[in-house]
Amino acid sequence: MLLRTKLILFAALCAFLPTMLSTYWSARTISESIETELSGKGLGILDQVGKLTEERIESIFSYSFLVMGNPALPLAIEKKSPELIASVAGSIEKGLNLDLLEIADSRGGLLYSAEGRRGIPSPIVGKAFGQAAASGRRSLLGLEIMEGKVAVEVATLLPSLRGPFSGVVVMGFYLDDKFFGDIKEVMRSDFCLFSKGLIVAQTLEADREEVARALSNPLVRLENASGRPLAERTRIGGEPYVLALKDMGIAGADLKLAALLSSRNAAAAKRKATVSIALAGLAGFGIAALLALLLSSRLMAPVRTLTRAAEEVGNGNLETRVPVASRDEIGFLSHAFNAMAVRLKEDQERLVRSERLAAIGQMASGVGHELRNPLAAIRNAIYFVKGKLMKDPARDPAVREMLDIAEKEIGSTVKISNDLLEFSRAVRINPSVQDVNSILTYVFNTVSTPQNVHLVKRLGEGLPPVNIDPERMRQVFMNLLNNAFEAMTAGGEVLVESCYNETSRVTVRVKDNGPGIPEKDRERIFEPLYSTKAKGTGLGLSIVRTIVETHLGTITLRTELGRGAEFTVSLPVAAKAGVE
Repeated sequence: MLLRTKLILFAALCAFLPTMLSTYWSARTISESIETELSGKGLGILDQVGKLTEERIESIFSYSFLVMGNPALPLAIEKKSPELIASVAGSIEKGLNLDLLEIADSRGGLLYSAEGRRGIPSPIVGKAFGQAAASGRRSLLGLEIMEGKVAVEVATLLPSLRGPFSGVVVMGFYLDDKFFGDIKEVMRSDFCLFSKGLIVAQTLEADREEVARALSNPLVRLENASGRPLAERTRIGGEPYVLALKDMGIAGADLKLAALLSSRNAAAAKRKATVSIALAGLAGFGIAALLALLLSSRLMAPVRTLTRAAEEVGNGNLETRVPVASRDEIGFLSHAFNAMAVRLKEDQERLVRSERLAAIGQMASGVGHELRNPLAAIRNAIYFVKGKLMKDPARDPAVREMLDIAEKEIGSTVKISNDLLEFSRAVRINPSVQDVNSILTYVFNTVSTPQNVHLVKRLGEGLPPVNIDPERMRQVFMNLLNNAFEAMTAGGEVLVESCYNETSRVTVRVKDNGPGIPEKDRERIFEPLYSTKAKGTGLGLSIVRTIVETHLGTITLRTELGRGAEFTVSLPVAAKAGVE
């Protein structure tokens, strides 16, 4: 897998995973928030239903006192006038909108029933008589399950002029499907009423047995909670609900009321939030992938440049360099690559130079050995002929002159042969602690200075000693001075200066004010067999550099056309020379 592809996938995953986690937690938080809100709403609805029930009971009690104070109904009972009783009952029903209204005489006989019942009145009539006899209370609240419906009843004893009371009136209403259906229309909640664990009223369209099974465990938990209201999630018929459950608190009645709020909207909100956040996550994924693509293109551009540069270097083009456009890791890598290319080029140049030097040395050794023997024979022959001429001075002097010229040129040829042999051998030195100024003074006394050249000597005082081979260093300085003299064909000044610099090295400068060295020759001036002069082998400066570098020193050239050339030899002081 390409690095670019990995970067894109990594960036996309970094955007996608947090988004998915936030989607999950956001959806969960939204769902819990909605369900918590519904739970609070359900408990509030139960409180409102309880208040409505209490208010209706209170209104019946209040009306019962009005009935007791009105003689119309007691007179109608005493007269046993069904028409009058029915008329008074009709006005009572109209005033209270009752579901249940019964009127009985003092012996408990049923005189009127709004539901058309005959014979035996409601059991609360007997309870009212008993309570009046026991405590003197004339009104009684009771609860009765009639034909599967819970009836809330208030029995009130009516006064009489002939006895303790003339009769009893029972007023009430049903806690049935209709009662809770009317409340549902207002409060937007389904209800389920339990009496002793059985459903006696519900507004849900689901089967009652299914509802009873679904709410059986919450009813048990309500009993264990000592009557404290509870709210929780549940499912009925596959539909999600938030359930609020509490005891209705009617004395002597085991009535539990459940409010059921559909949480389908909460589930829909959760799904909507999940989809929205998921879409946002996918959008974020796409944006992250696009940004990663753009960023990877920007990041991979210098990598591709490095790759192409590496291929170029691998193909042998060691001049290849890459631009360093930043200060990050890629910039550091580019800088390291360029440094590596420079080192490779230097190593290659050293290798080529070493191979070339080895080849030249091998050739020089062969040529030097081949020249030495015939040159020695020719020199001996000239010496013999000159000896003969010395015995006969009358001989032609021109012959003696030509022999002198031949002998001089043979000397020069012998020097070339010796240079070739010296170049072919590895430089060996015998170092010792020396004073550079002493070496230079010896060279000054030995070298032959042309008449038209002025030699200036500036030798520094108190120079630290250096660890050098005196014979080899004399050869170095002699060669540099002779080269300077040869460059001063029209005369001039040569400066030789020694000093100690801040880098703990002793330096010797040989500077002339001759014509200088052309630019095309500067880089090759130290190469063997390369010379700017018509005569010479081109080995002098190459041998000089080899000797200096063997002493762990350096030699540099600074030149300008028309203003001369300056060679600087730098040598480590004796304590740091490192030469054995």
